[in-house]
Amino acid sequence: MTSLLLFKEYLKSFYNKYSSGIQPAVKFLFALAMFAALNMNLGYMTQLTNPLVVVLLCLVSAVLPYGAVVFLGGCVMVAHVYAVSVEMAAIALVLILVVAILYFGFKPGDSFLMALTPLAFLARMPYAVPMLVGLGGGVASVIPVSCGIFLYYLLMYVKQNASALTSEATADLVQRYVQIIQSILFNQTMMVMIATCAVGIIVVYLIRRLSMDYAWAVAIVAGSVAELLVVFVGDFVFGVSV
Repeated sequence: MTSLLLFKEYLKSFYNKYSSGIQPAVKFLFALAMFAALNMNLGYMTQLTNPLVVVLLCLVSAVLPYGAVVFLGGCVMVAHVYAVSVEMAAIALVLILVVAILYFGFKPGDSFLMALTPLAFLARMPYAVPMLVGLGGGVASVIPVSCGIFLYYLLMYVKQNASALTSEATADLVQRYVQIIQSILFNQTMMVMIATCAVGIIVVYLIRRLSMDYAWAVAIVAGSVAELLVVFVGDFVFGVSV
């Protein structure tokens, strides 16, 4: 334990000494992972998949705050969706703006979690998010994580329904908008995952703050059990497989 604390202090001193160079490099890599994930999972607007364009976007992101980087990622996402369907792009734009207004109105910090959470889901590590956020963040971090989960399922909806969105719709325009919005907002799997991550973050955060031995280890175990319970309840109530 002592060696871990010494290593932690070394990292803090190293970061404070070289933060001016570390921060832009971290933002560059963060943006690279975000844009690469968007291009691999959507990639419908081929101009944005050009490596030079990606590098340029990453260089711009390196000097921007995390909130602006996430917003830039949202713009790239809408651009890809626009190449598939104008209607879907309009809906995606409105939903992203609503998420941004709600987020920055209530929790203007930890904006990187809005992009980091979808990346964790794409990497098949969704249950690690509540553990890490609960150990290093606070209860309010539930908001950006929930927004990130919503953006992930929005991305998955476009990816899985691209052919249907590009085809000529026989239904009228209003009916098509209603169908898309209902499919996105009332996704039961998304609701279960938001509840799972929220409960996991709260449980881990509350336990790791206790003045007891091995609080962090107990918090991780308790958070994992809490996540499993929420998943089982969601499976029982909604019949969804997470």
